[in-house]
Amino acid sequence: MRAHFALVSSNCRTSRALTGLSLAAALALGPAATWADDGTRTGSDSASALDIARKGGEARLRFIDLAAFQQAHAEGARVLDANRPRTYAKAHVPGAISVGGGPVTRAQLPEDPDAPVVLYCATVQCPSSRMAARQALALGHRNVQVYKEGLKGWLSAGLPFERGAP
Repeated sequence: MRAHFALVSSNCRTSRALTGLSLAAALALGPAATWADDGTRTGSDSASALDIARKGGEARLRFIDLAAFQQAHAEGARVLDANRPRTYAKAHVPGAISVGGGPVTRAQLPEDPDAPVVLYCATVQCPSSRMAARQALALGHRNVQVYKEGLKGWLSAGLPFERGAP
């Protein structure tokens, strides 16, 4: 079954119908998306749901367990926290960069598209890390992984954390 969403920018001047997207990918656009005549999102360097659709729909994600996350973290993977800023401020994995619950931008990703990137959010039920990982894939990064147990899994294991605003 193919999904069909009509997305309208906040200024109501332009709309685009997207086919084959997950609802999560469509919601990742946010309410203020604007569109150029060629169908690309303007005003941001973040990945759009249209970019994801052009690459064959929902990208396949790779999930990792705690041991693999610890190893990637120790080896210098770029770690992105997909939680909201107030959650990030309370606790986050040491060295993690906050994506603030918003779209992932090129500036938050390593220059090398093959460099490892690991995303996490609050818990296994939280979809934010998966949405952010799809955005990183749409921006051309190929070594993107999701630690789906999230911050709760990290803290439950008694691992160190940092506090502070992004």
